Amino acid sequence: MSIEALAMAGIDYEDSRIDVEEWKDGAIGEQPPPHLQVEDYHHDDHHEEDVIISNEEAWKMREIQMHNNELKAKMRLWAKAVASMNKNTCT
Repeated sequence: MSIEALAMAGIDYEDSRIDVEEWKDGAIGEQPPPHLQVEDYHHDDHHEEDVIISNEEAWKMREIQMHNNELKAKMRLWAKAVASMNKNTCT
């Protein structure tokens, strides 16, 4: 078990009898595992187009939401005006 796993579990490394000096020297397995190393990250594996499309979609969604909020505000004003007119004609 790795020190990272112990830390996430809230267990003190001394309780598990792990020698930190051996761990630092690499005597206890390969630390950190290759899938956690930054050098293994390949930028080519991730498509920038996906990120740009996502940002554009997020921008469009914000624009739509702003438009919807403006439309709701106008409808409320209209409803108040109609209610006010009806109130004035009924009395």
